[in-house]
Amino acid sequence: MGNGSGVSRGDRNRNARLERLRALVPVSNAIVGKPCLRIVRGLFAALGDPAGVTAHRPGMLKRVQLLLEDWLLTKARLADAEQRMTGVVDQLGLTALATSITGLSAVGAAAILRQLHAVITTGRAWDPVTATHGARRESTALAA
Repeated sequence: MGNGSGVSRGDRNRNARLERLRALVPVSNAIVGKPCLRIVRGLFAALGDPAGVTAHRPGMLKRVQLLLEDWLLTKARLADAEQRMTGVVDQLGLTALATSITGLSAVGAAAILRQLHAVITTGRAWDPVTATHGARRESTALAA
């Protein structure tokens, strides 16, 4: 036990190391909002744990970095696609009409227009997957 505070010396040392880590990664350095304390504690525990292969930790952190970069790139691409889709709905003058329908956004209206265009130009039946996710890719393995 410590000095009557009910916190052991090990807990105090661990808390001090956690505070130093938190100081090294301020909120201003966060890529996506405020760092989650649960994740920071888990990362801190994993890095400080003597069990496991220490040489693998940098690789694991690099994979986390790559996943985060991929997620951010995908998020930016999605925002760009949504902006272009709503731009088309705006050019057609249908934004007010689309958003007046409960549960329908300008992006949803653009997806419906995209599917209608596909139905008219290809003559294929309405496909809800294509309406929400774009063109359906047929598997070459199944076609054989």
